[in-house]
Amino acid sequence: MNGFSGEFRYWVLLCGLFNPDPSRNIVKCWKTHEKAFLDLVKQDGKMGPKHLLQAIIVFFIRRHPAEMEKFIPTFMKILYDQDVYSEEFIVKWYNKKAKLDKTSALYDRKAERAFRKAIEPFVNWLL
Repeated sequence: MNGFSGEFRYWVLLCGLFNPDPSRNIVKCWKTHEKAFLDLVKQDGKMGPKHLLQAIIVFFIRRHPAEMEKFIPTFMKILYDQDVYSEEFIVKWYNKKAKLDKTSALYDRKAERAFRKAIEPFVNWLL
């Protein structure tokens, strides 16, 4: 795994590529770097989508809460449109019927709660 556990590879990549600076905004620049993330998801198999989501949650809620929270619904729509996450996965996770990796060092229940609240408009649009 190249020295990093599954979810930390996503975290390092997110933090290295994106920040609140408008020129490196995750919503605007995702497409440029998407392949790197999708390759990681594929390598990690079943846990890939969960680890990616955990890194995304911590990135948005803990690292850049004030600057980035408004972009969460739009970013989740991008991931949905690009088939990173299915409607079923998003709705199950939102309704707490699908769990993320509780053994992950990035697992943060409070951050998940804040992220759920932030994606509510997107989930309502899905339904």
